[in-house]
Amino acid sequence: GRFERERPGLAAIALTTDSSAITAIGNDYSFNEIFSKQVAAIGQPGDVLLAISTSGNSKNVQLAIEAAHARDMTIVALTGKGGGQMVHQLKEGDVHVCVPHNRTARIQEIHLLAIHCICDGIDLSLLGEEENGMNNAVNSDARSETRREPSLYVVATPIGNMGDLSLRARAVLEQVDRIAAEDTRNTARMLDALGIKKPLMAHHAHNERESAQGVLACLQRGESVALVSDAGTPAVSDPGAVVVRCVAEAGFTVVPVPGASSVLAVVAASGLVDGAFTFRGFLPAKGKNRLDDLKTWLACPEPQVLFEAPHRVMQLVDDLENLGMGGRDMCAGRELTKQFETFYRGSGEQVFEQVRQDANAERGEWAWVIGGKQDSDNDAEAAQASADLDTWLTLLLAELPLKTAVALVVKATGMAKNTVYDRALLIKSGQS
Repeated sequence: GRFERERPGLAAIALTTDSSAITAIGNDYSFNEIFSKQVAAIGQPGDVLLAISTSGNSKNVQLAIEAAHARDMTIVALTGKGGGQMVHQLKEGDVHVCVPHNRTARIQEIHLLAIHCICDGIDLSLLGEEENGMNNAVNSDARSETRREPSLYVVATPIGNMGDLSLRARAVLEQVDRIAAEDTRNTARMLDALGIKKPLMAHHAHNERESAQGVLACLQRGESVALVSDAGTPAVSDPGAVVVRCVAEAGFTVVPVPGASSVLAVVAASGLVDGAFTFRGFLPAKGKNRLDDLKTWLACPEPQVLFEAPHRVMQLVDDLENLGMGGRDMCAGRELTKQFETFYRGSGEQVFEQVRQDANAERGEWAWVIGGKQDSDNDAEAAQASADLDTWLTLLLAELPLKTAVALVVKATGMAKNTVYDRALLIKSGQS
């Protein structure tokens, strides 16, 4: 019943008449019945009352909530569909969680939420707000009991580990009318694992404009739609921007539901980013644009984050090596969040060798963080350019007049004429 207070606001009282909830939470911090006078005696302002009732109509629970409000406590009410009388007792700042009817899912949800509420405290700003001021940790976005206006939910899905799907994302997928998916087969497998059945519509790079109109038609009929990609967040190196823009321009609400991110995962694991960085996505598959883009990115002072397909990772290693990136700090990650997640860190030369020796290098998408260009790189380049200029001028001045030699070097290198001319005069006069 009562928990030691580490700091104000973290103590909590758990109250339940639901036997499955007791099983999920554990008898260490839940018990079958508690009366209002006990709550009044135990609770302190800022404490949390976790009240669990499948029907939402337990008299004991209702009396305890009244007593908790009198003590300025926060209520977290976990109920079945509808919420019963408990919902009507909640005030602004309280939390109502409508738990799924599926027993296994319900126990899992209760367990996670109870642990969060009791052990970690409650950050109400993270749980989403209803129009009446109450919060709902799971179903605040798309509840069947309180239908909001038709909206497009841009939902992040796991990048490899199903455990990374948030409670909020799962609830949205359960409550929307249909789901627009990058690959309906992959999404169907994910939904099957979650026990969710929803109509699917295809939305991928080859039909974005057409499917955007299909999504818009659903919204105009009063339906809410979730937009998902195969992994990660739609519109981040994946299709999605076109439909989001179309829906927003039509005046409908677009709701982001963030989650797992390959970009943030590799940045966090790299140890190379302590400020700004630039995310570039995938390089062009081939051609002059690939090297041109890579040269441009590598000339920037901030770390560069990019993706590469497994069948092109060796080409990326060769390209970086040919561009003289052996001395740059790097981190290359493969199979992020999956069983065989792998990171290689160190100088470019070290990472190139590690990737080349990886027998499974071509079995998973890669995310790279490449350190930014440093001032020392500029100094080295300037020194090399000066040495090259002296070489050119020395050779040409031995055969040509000074004016002609200067003109040829300026044309070949693009260097400023005054710079080349002054250096030529020094070399011509025997000074260097």
